[in-house]
Amino acid sequence: MENKITYFDYAATTPMREEVRQAIQPFLETEFGNPSSIHARGREARRAVDRARRTIAQTLQARPDEIFFTSGGTESINIIHKGLWWRHQHHKNHMIISAIEHSAVIETVNWLKGQGLQVTTVFPNDQGVIEVQSIQKAIRPETFLVSVMVANNELGTIQPFREIGQLTRSQNILFHADAVQAYGKIPLNVQTDGFDFISVSSHKIYGPKGSGFYFHRTSVQLEPLIHGGGQERGYRGGTENVLGIVGMAQAAELIHQTMHQEALRLQALTEFLTQELSRRIPQLQVNGATAPRIPGIVNLSIPSLSAERLIQRLDREGYAISSGAACTAGAFHPSHVLLAMNKSNQEAKESIRISLGAFTTFDEIQNFVNDLPKTVDALAATPLLD
Repeated sequence: MENKITYFDYAATTPMREEVRQAIQPFLETEFGNPSSIHARGREARRAVDRARRTIAQTLQARPDEIFFTSGGTESINIIHKGLWWRHQHHKNHMIISAIEHSAVIETVNWLKGQGLQVTTVFPNDQGVIEVQSIQKAIRPETFLVSVMVANNELGTIQPFREIGQLTRSQNILFHADAVQAYGKIPLNVQTDGFDFISVSSHKIYGPKGSGFYFHRTSVQLEPLIHGGGQERGYRGGTENVLGIVGMAQAAELIHQTMHQEALRLQALTEFLTQELSRRIPQLQVNGATAPRIPGIVNLSIPSLSAERLIQRLDREGYAISSGAACTAGAFHPSHVLLAMNKSNQEAKESIRISLGAFTTFDEIQNFVNDLPKTVDALAATPLLD
C-alpha cells in the first residue's frame, strides 16, 4: 500500500476542490459547445464564460470587460509585457522589474532585452521586500512599466504594492503585478491599489490547471500576442477553455468567501510551525522573518545542510516540500531570491519552502515538527552516506 503523503507544497499547486469538480462536470459531458457558435449549445457556453468573467471581476472590484482569460500566469505575463513593449517601444523603451520576480517575468524580460528593451532591476532589502524608494530612483523619462509582484512565491513576503501603485500613478507609468501567490489570500482592489495589470493562475486557488486570467485596465492598450478568431476582444485568439474558466471562477468565488478566516487559521499554523522548529532546531533560520507575509508560506534555512538532500529525504519519509519555485526546482540552482537578498551561494542552496493550504491540519504540522529535527540529525550524522 502506498504511503500517505503529507502535502506542504501549496505554493507550487493546489488540489482541486470538490465544488470545482462539480462545477466543471457538465462541461466535460453535455455542455460542450463553442462559445463562438450562435446555436443553443454555443450560447450556453458563452453564458457560462460571461458568468465566470463577472464572478472574477467582483473579487477585484473590476469591470467584467477588464478580465481576460488565458492558460495561466505565465501566458498572462507574456501577453502583458510583450504587448506593452510592442506598443511603447518607439517612444518609451524602459521597464523596471524586481530581482525577486518569478521566472515567468524574468525570462520574458530577458527575451525582450534581446529585442532592444532597456531594463532596470531593483533589489530587495535583507528581508526580501522591495522598497519604494529604489523604484523611484530607477525611474527614467522613458520608463513605461513597473512590474513588481504582490507576494513572493518563495518567501511569501508581501511587497508594498499599494505604495508602488501610488508612485506609478503619480509618474504616469503603468504598473503590472504578478498576483499568482496573493490572489485569494489577501484583499486586492483594482479601484484603490493602483494596478493597471495583474496576472493570476487558477491552479494556485484550488482550480484546474491550464487556466488563468489577467486584469487589464480598459484605458490602457497593448498589442495582441496571440492572433486568431478575435476571442477575448481581440487580445487573445483561440477558442475559450470553457471548463477551465468555469472551474477557475468557482474556485475564485470559494476562496474569497473564506479568505479572512482561512488567513487566520493558516497564520496560527505558520506561527506554531516556525516557533516549534526554531525551538527544536537552534541553528534554523527563517528567511524574511520580520517582513509582512501572506499566511501559509515559510522559507527556512538550516546551515550546512543541502536543501536538495533534505527534500529528497523528507520525500522518502512522506513529506512533499520544495526549495522554491517549482518551475526551476528540477535543475536545483541556488534560489535567485535569496541571492538577491545578499545571501551567499551556499546559503541559497540551503533553503526549503513549506507552504500550507486549505487542507493542511494541525496534526500534520505537529507530526512534521516532531519529525524534521530527527531528519536533520540523521543527515548531519551521515553526511556522505545518505
